[in-house]
Amino acid sequence: MDSVEVKEILLHKHCNALQSTNKRQRKNALETIKKELIDNSSDENTILQHYKTVQKYLIRCIRDDSESCREYAVSLITQVIEQVPMDDGILGFIFPELRERMGGIEIKEPSEEVRLLIVILLHRIVLKYGSILVHYLDDYIEILKKTIIDPYPKVKKESCECAADLSKAIPQHFHMQSESLIKPILLVMYHQHYRIRVAAIKSLGDIICNGNNKSVSDVTTALAERLFDQNPIVRKTVAEVVGMWLIKLYDRYSYWHKLIPLMLTSLCDEIHSQAEEAWKLWEIAGSQWVTENENDIKDKLDFLPEEVSWYPNGVRRPNIGCRELVQREMSKYLPAIVNELTDWKVDIKVKSAQLLCTTIQHAEQKITQHISKILPAMYKAFCDEDKRVVENIQKSAELIGYFVLPEVYCGQILPAIEDGANYGNLGVLACAIKYSPKGTTTPKIKEIANIIDRGEICYTNKVKEQEQLLNLISGLLRNCPKEWCNTVLQQLFNVLVYIQGITGNEDIKKDAKGILEKLYENGGLNNVEELHKQCTRHLLQQIQTSVFHWTLYSPQLHVFKFILAELEYGVVASLDIILIILKSAMEEGIDPEVVLKILWAIFDILQNDKLISILDDKKYFFEVLLTEVLIKQLVWKAGRSAEALRTASAACLSQGLYNMMKFSSNKISSDMLNLFLPHLLSLVEDSVIKTRLYSLESLQMLIRGAKYGNILSEEHVNTLIPVVLKRLDDVSDVVRLASLKIIRVVYKEPTAVCGDHIVGLLHNTLLIHMDDTNEEIRNTVLDTLKDVGKANPEELLNKITVDSFREEDVSNKLIKYLKSEISNKTSS
Repeated sequence: MDSVEVKEILLHKHCNALQSTNKRQRKNALETIKKELIDNSSDENTILQHYKTVQKYLIRCIRDDSESCREYAVSLITQVIEQVPMDDGILGFIFPELRERMGGIEIKEPSEEVRLLIVILLHRIVLKYGSILVHYLDDYIEILKKTIIDPYPKVKKESCECAADLSKAIPQHFHMQSESLIKPILLVMYHQHYRIRVAAIKSLGDIICNGNNKSVSDVTTALAERLFDQNPIVRKTVAEVVGMWLIKLYDRYSYWHKLIPLMLTSLCDEIHSQAEEAWKLWEIAGSQWVTENENDIKDKLDFLPEEVSWYPNGVRRPNIGCRELVQREMSKYLPAIVNELTDWKVDIKVKSAQLLCTTIQHAEQKITQHISKILPAMYKAFCDEDKRVVENIQKSAELIGYFVLPEVYCGQILPAIEDGANYGNLGVLACAIKYSPKGTTTPKIKEIANIIDRGEICYTNKVKEQEQLLNLISGLLRNCPKEWCNTVLQQLFNVLVYIQGITGNEDIKKDAKGILEKLYENGGLNNVEELHKQCTRHLLQQIQTSVFHWTLYSPQLHVFKFILAELEYGVVASLDIILIILKSAMEEGIDPEVVLKILWAIFDILQNDKLISILDDKKYFFEVLLTEVLIKQLVWKAGRSAEALRTASAACLSQGLYNMMKFSSNKISSDMLNLFLPHLLSLVEDSVIKTRLYSLESLQMLIRGAKYGNILSEEHVNTLIPVVLKRLDDVSDVVRLASLKIIRVVYKEPTAVCGDHIVGLLHNTLLIHMDDTNEEIRNTVLDTLKDVGKANPEELLNKITVDSFREEDVSNKLIKYLKSEISNKTSS
């Protein structure tokens, strides 16, 4: 008996042991069979011969009650399959058992480890037997449908890999049943472990490529969702699969519109190396398409250069095949991009914005025919809260500026701005204008300037809209020749001044001022002051028409205040209009709050030394301002609003008289004296301390100017002094001191003439206040009495004795001074 026969007998003996009720004996029998079958045999044909002897027993062990026996049996069969030559006969025993165990309505194998070993066995069979497995395709499909969605992650992964290799092994037959595996794999693509997701995506790629291509339509949505995956390996795998389909998919021409958006999205991956890999795959697909369609695009290949001088700096130009593919297919997927740009999910909006940008990059001039569809969505997306969305929409708008004629995109954007300007449409237009080839926007510059100069657009107080208006003007200045810029100088000046006047943002104000300084250069002027002189007048004429309708929130009011405060040369060149506006603003019926704002603006003007110094006719300006503007608010009226206006007017009058004295040889005309004196004498008794103080200061300037002009009469003094003396009893020490200053001005050289009763009233009243508790007031009264006593020291001395006052020192000083004055008069 030879050794083969002996081994056959031994194997039968061990196979009989597999029938034992003791699981330990069964396990030992399996170990012994493995030893005899594999470990003690080196010839693969011998192993195959002995395996056929024991295979039905081993296969029966797959359903053993003991998990360890089932596990050992499956492992042993796997080892045999890997080592023996291919033999279709042994598969006929294996598959019925595996299908019953794993491919039924319910999986009978409870152990995760055994299920994994069974799938590994099936995978090894695929790798070894390949095309021979046609007859077992149904078994594979039924088993894989279950194992792909197995709860155990390793089983899922192995099943996906097995399905992929099965599709490669028998592609001619696999395509008939490939659709059965699509739904299970799609479920696995959402697994929490990224390695499982990667395996599912790779499997899907091979199954569809080697199976029924119609499944592309079923999986593109799921693949698109995986492009949002947080794991970069998953996104990279999607790009690789889509790139492979673009090159190898048999029916790829029917699915360009589904695959191209996935590929273009991968080009924008946040990891640069992965984006570069995607670009390589995409350009290979484009080059292959050119090779396959060379006759159709022969003219373009012959006459269109790959590099063009006008192409945007820093933007990668795809090859002609990639461009042609996008240009032919974009009409099919652009509507989806438009819808998703305003999706409620942030990630979707970001990817859609990226895809739009890349599509425009590929479409180049051909995007023109779709511009009307994408622009409305771009306006909304431009206003998105997510910066990534906005950045990509900005890039898209810039590319539109490069590739689309201004006549076309302006024809779409400008009507939208006219219907309702907002941050979105202004921003899109600004980006497009800024990056249009130099000089191309010249035909549209007048229309653009006229539109943004409209009140409903440039009156905005929204910072973002102001920012985009500035960007738009900056783009126009950059793009248009100087000779054309001069034609819209006024409109651009208006918008820039409006923004500076209305905005509360210092950065915006600073940027607007910077652009204004560039504007004069583009307009062919020598300096910014010349620009102010040339353009301010027309702007003020626009403002003038609305004065009677101003409220506290009217933009014209704020702009008018800005002009008065900042544009000195413009004010000087338009002084007549400004005075007309100021007069109109003081009329009855104007909102008191508006009047108050203007009065304080006037006060700022009067303190602006630079403005006053460059005025051509200072006297005219001050006289009109004081006599025709401020006078209207000095009349007493009841109410708190009128009270505030009187205070502001009195402050302006005080500053105005000060400036008038300073720049008009310290003289006041008789008409002005007669005009203001009654009003001021009334205001010094106002209930508001500040009003009384400003009025006294004005009165002091008025008297000083009248004395210099030699027009202060006895009648004026007789009227003035009693009123001023009453203020010595004021509750405010500041007001009392101001009153004393007026008396000193009246009686300083040249001394004013007054009636005897006024002199007596002065002496008596001032002597009373010599005993004031406030030392500063006592000393000021003393100095005032000295000035007053010069005219008639004897009379005043007769009213004083040493013990007339509590402070003997004060009495002595005054008596000594008066005696000195009398002595001087006698000697002279």
